[in-house]
Amino acid sequence: MGGRRAKTFSEYVVSSDALLAKIPDKLSFEQAATINLGAAISFIALYRELKLPRPQEHKVFDNPEYILVRNTF
Repeated sequence: MGGRRAKTFSEYVVSSDALLAKIPDKLSFEQAATINLGAAISFIALYRELKLPRPQEHKVFDNPEYILVRNTF
């Protein structure tokens, strides 16, 4: 833990705009704050538990299978 990137309890942080998204009008700040939670859980399930190759590994499969990941608000 710690280091320069861990800013969990910071009041203000500096971030790349590639990591940010506009909060949809129909969501409150609190609801929008949980969106990444679903992505993190999906990441853990797909890449840690199912041992799927991460996208940056660029593996090619002879018979690819597809997985639908769906999120609802």
